Amino acid sequence: MNAKDIGRARADARSSHLGLLAEFSSALPRSEREAFCRASRRLWPWKYFSPWREGKAPTVVFASASGRQAGSLSFIPVRMRVGRQQVRIHWIVDLIVAARRRRSGLTGSLLVDWAQRHLKNVMTLGVTMTARPLYSWLGFRERTGIEYWQGSLPGAGACGTLGLQAVRVNRFPKEIDEFYLKACVAYDASVVRDSRYLNWRYCDIPFPSGTYQKYILSDGSSLRGVLVLRACRGGGAIKELFVPRDDFRALKSGLAHATRLLRELGARWVRILIDEKCPGWVAALRECGFLPSFSAPGFYFYGIEAPLEGPIHISSGDSDLDLVWM
Repeated sequence: MNAKDIGRARADARSSHLGLLAEFSSALPRSEREAFCRASRRLWPWKYFSPWREGKAPTVVFASASGRQAGSLSFIPVRMRVGRQQVRIHWIVDLIVAARRRRSGLTGSLLVDWAQRHLKNVMTLGVTMTARPLYSWLGFRERTGIEYWQGSLPGAGACGTLGLQAVRVNRFPKEIDEFYLKACVAYDASVVRDSRYLNWRYCDIPFPSGTYQKYILSDGSSLRGVLVLRACRGGGAIKELFVPRDDFRALKSGLAHATRLLRELGARWVRILIDEKCPGWVAALRECGFLPSFSAPGFYFYGIEAPLEGPIHISSGDSDLDLVWM
C-alpha cells in the first residue's frame, strides 16, 4: 500500500473508527463483543484526544484502499523519563485491519510507512505471540522481563502493612509531582507519573465512579507511594504501585494493602505487571505470596535511543489493556 493512502483522521472520524472497531470485535463472543463496543463508544473522546497530543485531530490514522477504509492505527502520546531526559512517546493501543485486507501487507504499511515515519518514539504492550515475529521483522525491539505475577486470595499479602497507611483519594494531589521526580531516578525509564497524568488516566476516564480505587501510601508525615486497584470478574488488578525502587517497606506495604482491599471487594486473586529486572520487586512479591503467571504481554518499542536494558517501571495502567477486560 502506498503511504499516500494512509493519513491522520479528521476530528469527525468517530463513527468511521467505531465501525472498524465493531468489525474487529465481530469474532468475539456476543457478551464480550457488546462490552467492547460499549467501552469503545464511551472512551473514544478521552482515549484519542489526550492532553499530550499534537494538533487538534484525534490520534487515529486511517488506511484506505479502493476508496474504502481498510484499517487503522491509533496511539496515545504520553511523556516518558528515559535516564535524565524526558521524551514524548506514543503507545500504540489499536491496530486494526479489515478482514478483506488481511494478509495484504497493510499491517506493515501502518507500522512502517506511517508510524515509523511520523512518530519518533513508539511503544506497545500486548503484542500477541503470532504478531511478535512481524514486529521484530519491522525493526521493533522486544524488552523481555515484563511479566505478570499473580497471588491467590486470601493467601497473598501476608507480609503486613509495616506501619504505612493507604489513604484513599478522589484525585491525586500536586505533591505527587515532587515525589515522582525524586522516586523516578532509581529507574532507567518510566512514564511520567505526575498528578496530571495520574488524574487523566484514573480520574478523568469516563468509567463509572469507583471503577478504580485510588490511594496514596503515607507514613503519617510524607508520601511513600501511589496505589491504584481495580476489581472485576472475580479478580483484582494492581494497576499502579509506584514506589522508589529500593523502598521495600513501601513496596511490601503497598502489596499488603492491595491484597486486603481487593479481598474486601470480592476478588479471589490479584495480578500485577512488573519488570523482573527489578530484583527487589521479585523478592518482595515472592515473600508476599505471589508467583509468576507465565503470561508475558509482549512489550515492544521503536525509536528510543536508550536500550532500556536496566530496571524500568511499568504497570498495566500504562496501556489500554484493562479498558474493557482485566
